[in-house]
Amino acid sequence: MHLSVVEKRIALLAMTARLIVYLVLLASADGETHKVSRDSEALHYRAMEIAIDYGNGLTDWGQLIDNAWPLAIGLLYYHTAPSLLIVVGLSALAAGVATILTYRIAVMATSNRLVGTAASYTVALFPSAVFFQCLPIKESVAMLSILWVAWGLLRVRLQGDLRGVKWMLLGILVIVGLRVYLAPILVYCVALTLLMRSGRGLGAALAQLTIWSVLLLVVFQVSLDLGGLDWRQIRAFEYLDMDRLNKVRSSLSRGSGSIANRRDTNTTAFGNSLTNDVVLLATGIYYFLIGINFFNIRSTRQWAAVPEAIMVVSCLPYLFFGTRALWRYHRTAAVPVLVLTVALFTVYGAGTTNMGAMYRWRLQAMPFVAITIYLGAAHWRRGPAFSVLKSLRSQLPRRILAPGLQGKSR
Repeated sequence: MHLSVVEKRIALLAMTARLIVYLVLLASADGETHKVSRDSEALHYRAMEIAIDYGNGLTDWGQLIDNAWPLAIGLLYYHTAPSLLIVVGLSALAAGVATILTYRIAVMATSNRLVGTAASYTVALFPSAVFFQCLPIKESVAMLSILWVAWGLLRVRLQGDLRGVKWMLLGILVIVGLRVYLAPILVYCVALTLLMRSGRGLGAALAQLTIWSVLLLVVFQVSLDLGGLDWRQIRAFEYLDMDRLNKVRSSLSRGSGSIANRRDTNTTAFGNSLTNDVVLLATGIYYFLIGINFFNIRSTRQWAAVPEAIMVVSCLPYLFFGTRALWRYHRTAAVPVLVLTVALFTVYGAGTTNMGAMYRWRLQAMPFVAITIYLGAAHWRRGPAFSVLKSLRSQLPRRILAPGLQGKSR
């Protein structure tokens, strides 16, 4: 794969930023790698146990579904050394590749290298992305797997390149190992995107969306019935089971990062009323996007997130203009980008009640949000995001700001 100078520069910047932040955290923990965070410590000891089991021929390969990260690290420990520094390097590498894919997806979807450059720089340097992806947890690889699916979808949809199928399959297989509940969501998004046709108005597109969604659900249910299966017994479909979804939400509603009081089940659980369900989903999407409640900040960690939250709020107008521009001028590319983004917002908005978890999980949608924001800035042509675009012109061979209409319509 040939990499441009811009792609190499941004990937190197992303990897360096994550390694530097981890080394700073490591210094604050007196050089003990497994004490940088509680998640890191738990992963370290679990991986060492898996490495010992592997040496004794006792590996539980069933963990490849939904629990593959500790298993992969355990195998890495067995063949190298039990050090989280190796895992940090792996996470940094995955983050670097993710910035390259962000750039390429943006260019393919918008025909605008400036938007791609700005979006990939944002993913490389966004504070919460750097922090969580510098830790030896699975966030970098999870983001990369979603981008693989998007990259494959765009190649098939825009270029008719069937080689994109292998990237979609790779992304879905990786997400099965990391977060299995996302796998059926991604399969649904892929099927829906490939079935929907472009070149239609918004009303016709919504009609297509509704019809194909219903047909896909019918085919899914009939397939399970023919196989004698009940989807409630399959963990991957836990977000479709109201009781299991509420159980997940309750288990996450704890600590100072809790969005709501877990004891008040009449207002914090789905299924009590349609109005309450809509409010819960809207609240979850708000926290997924913004991250904190400006009127109820309950910890130092949340105060530290205020500048980032203000940055996101200031970009909401760009998100609106970007979505409109993507649909108006790049409709063929808009369908996969918007379907994946809305799916991630909905699943995570419905599934968690903890603000800390939202900060980690929203990284998977960050590339698509960044692309849409900077596309909006290129069309709206005002404000801080537009200033970022102008400042990045020197990164491109042609030092001109892209016009309002980004490339040819699709």
